[in-house]
Amino acid sequence: MKKSITIATRASPLALAQTKAISEALLAHHPELQIEILPMVSEGDKNLSLQLNAGGGKGLFTKELENSLASGQADLAVHSMKDVPMYTRKDFFVTSALKREASYDVLVTPLATTSQIFFSDCKIGTSSLRRQTQLKKSFPNATVVPIRGNLGTRLAQLDKKQVDAITLAQAGINRLSLSLCTHPLPLENHIPSPGQGIIAIETRLDDSSIKALIIPLQDPDTVKAYNYEEYINKNLEGDCLAPIGIYASMISPDLFSLSTYIGDLDNHDSFTHTSTIRTSQESNDLDSHLITLHSLGAKSLIQKAKNFLANSHV
Repeated sequence: MKKSITIATRASPLALAQTKAISEALLAHHPELQIEILPMVSEGDKNLSLQLNAGGGKGLFTKELENSLASGQADLAVHSMKDVPMYTRKDFFVTSALKREASYDVLVTPLATTSQIFFSDCKIGTSSLRRQTQLKKSFPNATVVPIRGNLGTRLAQLDKKQVDAITLAQAGINRLSLSLCTHPLPLENHIPSPGQGIIAIETRLDDSSIKALIIPLQDPDTVKAYNYEEYINKNLEGDCLAPIGIYASMISPDLFSLSTYIGDLDNHDSFTHTSTIRTSQESNDLDSHLITLHSLGAKSLIQKAKNFLANSHV
């Protein structure tokens, strides 16, 4: 068992808060452990003008951290699970850690009620294609505009009145203990990204000593829920070009609810499908969920979004 480790993380306040939570959990299980934090600035943080769909997708937020793992500069990396690319390097190991935080999205705005947004032509800022299609359906009179940056950067744009509202994950607000005027967006209409609210740990696949350190940090229900979300996402070939939401939650120890949202960029054919997954029959139930998604046109909608964005360089 290693006596000292280095943890790579993005340098944003949220990333550092998540890394602190992981460090504290590691020390609770391994009090003798010495931990060094290695903050890094990712390409996605450096180039805020670059749209994710044109610049390498989610890998913009993980590449530098993974390079530090590959070189041996760091022993593990901490990510937001929703920022982890669908396919990671084959020589790396990724797992969820700790219990999932709140998974829903919120509107952050000085406006007193969501009805003010519904009946107004205000501007709502988000860079997420999933959120864009969901917001356009929930608030048809609003204009949804792309904004980039970490949580603090986006809040600054709201303070400067560049937009009237922004969407954030409640998990990030909780982890930073921020006091904001928020309006929760109902899960049934705003299915979150796969892994939203979950912290991911990544390490080298062959580093058994590090894997032994982090396995006790896993929360079984969170691991199970994310495994379901990841399975559906990979089978749909979802990525940052696709407006997809997938959310699994435990109903009882042997039963989970699974909801998948597929967005249409012009919002004519967006849909949500929900089913229950029996842990004893999870393979059959997951495949049944996929079959229904395909019958509702999921693949064609996803390809439509990818083709449009690839050609328009939005």
